[in-house]
Amino acid sequence: ELYDYGIDLSEEYDYVENLIKVHGLDDTHIGKGTQLFLDAAEELGLNPIKMPKAIYEEKCIQCGQCAFGCPVDAKWTGKHFVDIAIENGVE
Repeated sequence: ELYDYGIDLSEEYDYVENLIKVHGLDDTHIGKGTQLFLDAAEELGLNPIKMPKAIYEEKCIQCGQCAFGCPVDAKWTGKHFVDIAIENGVE
């Protein structure tokens, strides 16, 4: 929408997506509900894609609590920037 006004933020979006490591999760991190949704979409002749997310798979315990706040800090939040700032001496 902003592009219609001559504003192109694609470089900024690319920068942030790289910074917080947005990516498609591998199949081991697809929950039962999501898998049912993907299967149903395929049965309808659709070509569903996995939504890119900012989840650190190596930390993820697949507890299904993503929408409620990750108990093991595997899902990116703005808190990660605060933690980095504190680690670098910000008070």
